[in-house]
Amino acid sequence: MYENLCPRCDASLPVESINIQEGVALCPGCGALSRLKEIVDQTRPTGEILSHRPRGCTIEEGDQEIFVAPEMEGGDSLGMTLFLCVFLTPFVTIGAFLIATVLTTAFGAVQAVIREELVLIRTGIGRIAWTKRFDPRQFRQLTTTTTTKWQKNNEPTEVIEVIADETVQFGSMLARERREWMAAVLKEMLSKPRSEWRSELWNPSEAG
Repeated sequence: MYENLCPRCDASLPVESINIQEGVALCPGCGALSRLKEIVDQTRPTGEILSHRPRGCTIEEGDQEIFVAPEMEGGDSLGMTLFLCVFLTPFVTIGAFLIATVLTTAFGAVQAVIREELVLIRTGIGRIAWTKRFDPRQFRQLTTTTTTKWQKNNEPTEVIEVIADETVQFGSMLARERREWMAAVLKEMLSKPRSEWRSELWNPSEAG
């Protein structure tokens, strides 16, 4: 397990650089000031995450937009949702929601559309998607956290949380590896100039 790594440059943070009372740490290498929650939440160095792009994850660049899109992965959650859909739909009014969840989990994706003045987070299939938005110019923080809004087996689920002009949470239906990758990519894009992250993100090795 990695401990006390700078979320910006992955350098090791000495104990004297951490201010527990203020809840921040100052990296002596790059000079970045990070919240302790960002450091605690970082399970692996960002460079390691970015260097191995999971299967089903893509980055595309358009004329005025950048698209970051990990696909969903069904797994156990898909099987459970199918079970609920078959046995509960005749008896309850949430059958349509369960069917939508099945289709989204099996065939959907979480897509971030990054523009200069707006970021759109779309969760769904094609044009059928739930959309959230925030202003990247007011970006303050991106972390992975847990929420009780969406639960799996009565347990809180992990989500990506962005704090900007709005607080936006997404990615609860992504496999953990894909959610971790998407969080790392978006954090790089939102917190650094393009010249710093472009070469690193555009040619990552694919995970075997």
